[in-house]
Amino acid sequence: MVKISKPYTDIKYVALSFLLGFFIRLIPETMYLNYPVGYDVAIYGYIIPNIHKTPIATMLRGTPLFYLASWALLQLTHADIYLLLKIMGPLMYGLLLASFHTLLTSALKWDPKKSLLCTSVCMLQIPTLRLSWDLFRNELGLIMLFLFIVAVNSDIKRKWLITFITAFLTALSHELATILMFVCVLYWMATAKRRDAMLKTAIAILPAALLFSYQLSAYFGLLPPAPQSRPERTIVYLKSIAIEKTLPRPFRNYYLDSLLPDTYTGMLFEFFRMLGVFYLPLLPLAVLGFKRNRVLDPITGWLTLTVFSFPFCPQAYPFYSFFRWALFIVFPMSVYATEGLLKLKSKITYWKPILTAALTVYLFIGLNYASGLVPMPTVYMTRGTLTSSTIEMNRIDDCIACLQWLNQHAGNNSILITEKRFYAWALNFLDKRIAIAYYPPAYPIQDTPLSELTGNFEEIYLIWYAESQPTGFKEVYRSGDIAIYIYEPSQNELN
Repeated sequence: MVKISKPYTDIKYVALSFLLGFFIRLIPETMYLNYPVGYDVAIYGYIIPNIHKTPIATMLRGTPLFYLASWALLQLTHADIYLLLKIMGPLMYGLLLASFHTLLTSALKWDPKKSLLCTSVCMLQIPTLRLSWDLFRNELGLIMLFLFIVAVNSDIKRKWLITFITAFLTALSHELATILMFVCVLYWMATAKRRDAMLKTAIAILPAALLFSYQLSAYFGLLPPAPQSRPERTIVYLKSIAIEKTLPRPFRNYYLDSLLPDTYTGMLFEFFRMLGVFYLPLLPLAVLGFKRNRVLDPITGWLTLTVFSFPFCPQAYPFYSFFRWALFIVFPMSVYATEGLLKLKSKITYWKPILTAALTVYLFIGLNYASGLVPMPTVYMTRGTLTSSTIEMNRIDDCIACLQWLNQHAGNNSILITEKRFYAWALNFLDKRIAIAYYPPAYPIQDTPLSELTGNFEEIYLIWYAESQPTGFKEVYRSGDIAIYIYEPSQNELN
């Protein structure tokens, strides 16, 4: 009999974690073959082919690693951008789960089978799948963060070089993952027994800290205006009246969020309903299996603070987005739930039926959320299925047909008003001679300052759903459920 070495078996389980994630995330992509699913993915279709035009100084004010990696793949394969994005969704999810499995085996010192069980539980949860729907940069940030944690907590060759590389790549990938990285390092430094090792860690992350300081300076408006690439078309940003009342960064007033109720009790109800949909399937096992862990403690503590501080300060929330942090909780929760499952094994005779029942429930949730065959509950920022884009998948062709009609019929001094869900499609399919006016999602068109446009453009168009007849607009073209409207100012406006 051939003896299989441990590194080989570890790689086998990591590869299996990748494949499981890849194929479950491939499900919604195969249900609609022409366009990728995901809300933010639509705008990626414009950003990625054009990212090389952005000056480096401007690029580094944000987190461009996903865009740059995708642009490199686009140049290498010469693939259609939408086909590339359809592959990137499953690819990123597979890599996320493979890195999570690596963290479990290398940093938490779990055996590969236990890590695979935890990874399988995690990948079937709504928050993890919601993360994979369109938050590709968040995923990349977490991948780099998990590898950074592995480097710091393992005795691997060239440990400090790998720590430096993964820390810097985390800072290039996403801001929230970078914040988690610094939280972990501060906690480990405060509780370390070997100060020399943590000093080396601090030195290794110094370039990442400098980059993040530059990004924060840009975020808070402390830097001069960034150099921009030459615009290919005119873009006007219309602000809702409500948006004008927003607080200075980093504070956020959730009473102005159109996707949440505007009363405190209604907002609180939606907040806990979201957490219930996300985590009730994991909660009993997670409570049973919870135990302190030096690797996970700073992550769990920070996520608990950022999420559950929301009910105390919704009018001035200081941590950017409680929703994004709430998605991240799925990783420590999956660890605790797996510990809970295995704790039952030592206490209950009929453990295998319980394990089978739990995995069956999670499989039902995950497959239905991925496929939309039995839509799951819709909560804040989360649709009941992954099978959608900024608009319904079966309406994208209608949207494009409307834009193509406008290309043929709009004059040179014309502008198209697009709410966020139509904005990305207009960037990709609208003739560059036609200007675009963008306004925030879910706000009524009448709440936007159209007076900014009437004196500067001869023709003002709007793309919106058919049959809605927005005030002041007349329908001029329709394709299926999407229509083009033209603005007809009232007599008072003309005078």
